[in-house]
Amino acid sequence: MEDAAGALGRGDWKAARELYKAALDECETPDALEGLGIASWWEDEIDAAIEARERAYELRSKRRETPEAARLAGFLAWDYSVLRGKQAVANGWLQRARRLAEELEPSAEHAWLPLIEASFHLDTNAQAVLELSTQAAEQARAFGGLDIEMTARTLQGLALTSLGRVEQGIRLLDEGTAAATAGELHDPISIGACCCNMIIACERSRDYDRAGQWCERLEAFCERTGQRPLLALCRAHHGTVLTIRGNWGTAERELDWASGELSTLRPALAGYAQARFADLKRRQGRVAEAHELLDMAEDHVLVPLVNATLALDEDDPAAAAAHAARYLDRYDGARPVEAAAGLELLIHARAALGYRDTAREAHEELRSIASAVGSKHARAGERACAAAISAADGEWDGASLALHEAVDLYRSSPAPFDAARAQIELAGVLDALGHPDRALEHALAACAVFEELGAERDAIRAGKIVAALGGRSAALSRAGLTVREVEVVRCVAEGLSNRQIAERLVVSEHTVHRHLANVYTKLGVSSRAAAAALVTQRQLLD
Repeated sequence: MEDAAGALGRGDWKAARELYKAALDECETPDALEGLGIASWWEDEIDAAIEARERAYELRSKRRETPEAARLAGFLAWDYSVLRGKQAVANGWLQRARRLAEELEPSAEHAWLPLIEASFHLDTNAQAVLELSTQAAEQARAFGGLDIEMTARTLQGLALTSLGRVEQGIRLLDEGTAAATAGELHDPISIGACCCNMIIACERSRDYDRAGQWCERLEAFCERTGQRPLLALCRAHHGTVLTIRGNWGTAERELDWASGELSTLRPALAGYAQARFADLKRRQGRVAEAHELLDMAEDHVLVPLVNATLALDEDDPAAAAAHAARYLDRYDGARPVEAAAGLELLIHARAALGYRDTAREAHEELRSIASAVGSKHARAGERACAAAISAADGEWDGASLALHEAVDLYRSSPAPFDAARAQIELAGVLDALGHPDRALEHALAACAVFEELGAERDAIRAGKIVAALGGRSAALSRAGLTVREVEVVRCVAEGLSNRQIAERLVVSEHTVHRHLANVYTKLGVSSRAAAAALVTQRQLLD
């Protein structure tokens, strides 16, 4: 038992599990069963962990070891809720833990129960999460439980962020996550929970720069401690951040890996990764694969959101409005910040359907959320919605101004795909205003971004808009150069170096080098000077 406890303390879950099994072969004790449950949990043997904990609970109850029995009941509530998705069973264990806790003197351990209950409401009721996590933090602070206190404070921060009190929430999250990664905390569950709460809060408020930084810190922690379940969920959130930031190659690897791992290790959590992976496939234009992933995600809360986006892409605003409404219906009372994504889709759908009054009502709600959140991406989404309403009203000047603002905000977020989508809308508005040259400029820029990202369907759509605006000549089409390749050659013809080209086009020098290699192959030349001369001779830059 001493050796098993030592292995458990240093995170050697496999050795601990074997040692506890050996101890149980000699004599069945609740201590050995509880230790086996912990080791099995970290080894991803969830059924074995639950079986061991339930048997340990039975023995603790018979011995009237009430504090230990209450703790086990709380852990079983967590396992059945978060890991197995069996809410009725989880609620039964939670109520049992509460009843047992009523018999005990107040202590830091009491704080775990409101934290576990708060996890039941994490995606549906931010106010309940705030009240429960505040209660847990006060109890932990009163009795000196730093691990529990920091876990509770980061959960408070997440709830406050969801409720639009972002600045206050981030302060709590920063404190808790700093303590977790600085070595002040010792419980690996608390450390991982603090970091995950931070990342989820950043994602909900669309602060993707902050989210990326904390994703890296949590991934390093998981790699160091061997916590594969936490690593899988972290990588799913990281993949989401990378998707928005336009790093789709790495995002696809992260989301693919996380989807597979969570489907095996934590089925109740896999829906998040599958829904986010579906959204990446949608952006790539791989619609059939997106629908397959959504079928796998089944009833996850994000599925209606992605379905609404797909419906808008497929020019079905009525279906998009229905899906967006379904996503928003899960919130009771005041909308949390994550409702913004559903409101944006609802506004675009209603504007397209001609329901401008209800679109304006939703926009007022969205504007309030975007103002409270303050992140560039949230503000950009609100501006794009304002433009959609103005365009539906035929107020082209207002639509143009709002879209210019949206493009700038998306670019600085950064969110290149969303920025390019806004530029395509801007091209249509500028054309309606009688500015075809400026419209073409934005359409060409958007087309280049879509080609760069690998957004095939959007690249084709943008190419058609460019052609309609008279942008791509027959000579250019025959040469087979992409819009971005033409931009690179145009810079070469101006005498710019690769570094200067990279700075102008806001890409890496490696990307410029790759585009030039493609140009040389397509034109049958081997130098910058020859390429510039040939495209000038053939009038490909006109």
